[in-house]
Amino acid sequence: MKQDLNKPLKVEYQVVVLYALTRGLLDDVAIQDILRFEAEITSWLESNHTEVFDHIRTTKDLPSDEVMKDAINAFKKNFVPSEA
Repeated sequence: MKQDLNKPLKVEYQVVVLYALTRGLLDDVAIQDILRFEAEITSWLESNHTEVFDHIRTTKDLPSDEVMKDAINAFKKNFVPSEA
């Protein structure tokens, strides 16, 4: 995860992306799509699953595996990979 100097990622965004990465949920995302995936999932979760970020912010802990995987997989159903 490389962050722009003047655009640091919020901790809760980093947590979600690292969770997806370490749980193998990004294994089927092409390398060239990872940065776009990262940007789009955080925006999508802010709009569609605010409880994920709220939980991380307020408790400093992860939501349950079920909640995290469901939210990430719901986004992945809408994610359109780049043309190769």
